Amino acid sequence: MEIERRTIDFIPEAERYGKERDLFPVWFGANVNLTSLVTGALLVSMGLSLFWSVFSIVVGVSIGTILVASHSVQGPRLGIPQMIQSRAQFGVLGAIFPMLFVMFIYFGFSVSNTLLATGGVRRRSVSTLSLDRGLHSAELRHRALRL
Repeated sequence: MEIERRTIDFIPEAERYGKERDLFPVWFGANVNLTSLVTGALLVSMGLSLFWSVFSIVVGVSIGTILVASHSVQGPRLGIPQMIQSRAQFGVLGAIFPMLFVMFIYFGFSVSNTLLATGGVRRRSVSTLSLDRGLHSAELRHRALRL
């Protein structure tokens, strides 16, 4: 494994060594997080059965995968990253909107993940206080509000 030296430049065919299967750990690791867990649990909490929740997640992910995969296949063929090669479809100025949209999605994803993690840590620390020190519920609420 080497550090990529060309960044967004064209990558000659002789220097391309990655395979599609090499991307699985990257995308799997990026999608195993609190936001994905909460999104999956949300459907069940809204009243769907586990079967229909899993079914709707699989259908949604499949549709999204087909759209993104058909676009991402162009990257290896053209030798440039996906966001750069989208200029061919949208033009140089037209690619600004998808780029801003992706940045908005990344920001929202990071914020939601951070809020969920903070809430989990806060709840865990409050429950640890109550178990370890035998605090009463009124004092526990008071301490939780100060956090």
